[in-house]
Amino acid sequence: MGVTKQACYQWVKQPCSKSELEQAHLIEVLREIHEEDAEFGYRFPAEELLDLGY
Repeated sequence: MGVTKQACYQWVKQPCSKSELEQAHLIEVLREIHEEDAEFGYRFPAEELLDLGY
């Protein structure tokens, strides 16, 4: 497969990178904002994210 044992073990230890986890969290926050008020376009969620400190 072209992958070293060390790289494989590191991936098993932590399969997602820090940035991937942060992006997943941000997506979940956006979904929650959208569920609260689905009528608005992209501006409302963007403003909410700014208010929340993102």
